[in-house]
Amino acid sequence: MNDLINREVRVSLKSILIIIFITLGLNIIFLNIKFNEIKVSYIRSNEALIGKVYRINPYDIEKFIPIITKGNSKEDEEVGRSILKEYGYHEDLEVEFVPEIYRALKGVTVSIILSLVFAGILISISIYLNFKSIYNNIRTLTKDMKYVLDGELKDNSSNMEGDFGKLEFAFNDVKKRLRTNIDKLSKEKVFLVELLSDISHQLKTPLSSLMVFNDILSERELSKHQRIEFLDNSRIQINRMEWLIKNLLKLAKLDAGAIIFNKNNYSLNKTIENSIEILSQKAFEHEVKIVFEAKEEVFMVHDKEWFEEALINIVKNGIEHNNASGYVRISLENNSLYNKIIIEDNGVGIDKEDISKIFIRFYKSKRNKSKESVGIGLALSKSIVEAHGGIIEVESEIGKFTKFIITFLKY
Repeated sequence: MNDLINREVRVSLKSILIIIFITLGLNIIFLNIKFNEIKVSYIRSNEALIGKVYRINPYDIEKFIPIITKGNSKEDEEVGRSILKEYGYHEDLEVEFVPEIYRALKGVTVSIILSLVFAGILISISIYLNFKSIYNNIRTLTKDMKYVLDGELKDNSSNMEGDFGKLEFAFNDVKKRLRTNIDKLSKEKVFLVELLSDISHQLKTPLSSLMVFNDILSERELSKHQRIEFLDNSRIQINRMEWLIKNLLKLAKLDAGAIIFNKNNYSLNKTIENSIEILSQKAFEHEVKIVFEAKEEVFMVHDKEWFEEALINIVKNGIEHNNASGYVRISLENNSLYNKIIIEDNGVGIDKEDISKIFIRFYKSKRNKSKESVGIGLALSKSIVEAHGGIIEVESEIGKFTKFIITFLKY
């Protein structure tokens, strides 16, 4: 019964059944015609018999009429059979010697042969047309496959039915997946080119500085104090390059989905406290106070180390772009709908035109005066937060505050 979902099977069965019924109908009509001819021949034979008897003996004709109209008895049949047998007229007589029956037999035979030939021709045409439809569908799918092999992923939907429809649907699904993979590969290729360009661009300055320092140290006579100063500058550039390469690789792995997060149901409070502890020395140097506020301990499934990295970059941004005696306030909210982390500072703020761009890698706002900043920390934080299923938003007002809001919805 599963095969009946195919249009070709349904059409073939319907065509064959129609042809069979037409053939049976034609044969019944031919048989009725021939049996009617046999009836007419039988009646005429009796008429001829009565006519001959009448010419021989017209006075005894009434004795013979009831024999024909009312039928014969078995005794009459036996007597007549024995008499006719002496003249070679019996049941084993060849049908050719009974003209009326022979003509009827030939007519029936011819009609059956013609009807069978007619049925065979119709069935052959029906099968041919159905096979043609099947092979047309196969050719359509084959042509579509060639387009795919040639790189042309067109959406060619012919609305086929049954198993061909399922095959076409599966094939179109494969094309969509191929298109998705090709688009993904193209994006990855673009991403790789951009990444290499970014690395090249960001490493160009420290490398140039190192080359200059190296030339000066190797070609000029310098005092011990000058040498130490150039070596310190070289160390700073090397540390900057190391930090830059590490963070670029982290960001590249995140964007490429190559990071496997070790997520556990861990205290967000402790993750935040660890981040604050790591930045305590930097906050002390910039005379910025970090305040953490939480009404309760909140647990959430996250990768502690990676999420600390995201928080450190955001808090570090608040420290570096703040004034002496400023603050960075971190608050943690928890309810039935979401977990929310708010990181707010009272620093220089961000221009409205820059808010939508601060998460773009290597972007630096006009107010960013930090020589160490390369504009990669916030991009890395955003990637980490989104990889944890979170949303990060920014609110800011020049000279008053900057607020980062990280929200994790509870599904």
